[in-house]
Amino acid sequence: KRAFLLYYATPLLSSYLPSDHLFFLMLLTGGVFRLLKQSITQTELQEAHTYLKLFSAQAPVFYGKICICEKL
Repeated sequence: KRAFLLYYATPLLSSYLPSDHLFFLMLLTGGVFRLLKQSITQTELQEAHTYLKLFSAQAPVFYGKICICEKL
């Protein structure tokens, strides 16, 4: 499951998803990929934070307002 998200989801779904949905998926994938590394630099941590913050900001657009999380 982890391998699908990190390595296969974007290339396999790029032909099927609209560009805004693909970008949304790439934000999630990029953030999770950085956080799952064995070691992470401060720059990578900041990148992961940025990607996941953007992902969570766009979630209501894709999933509705019920998806809003105030904790991020």
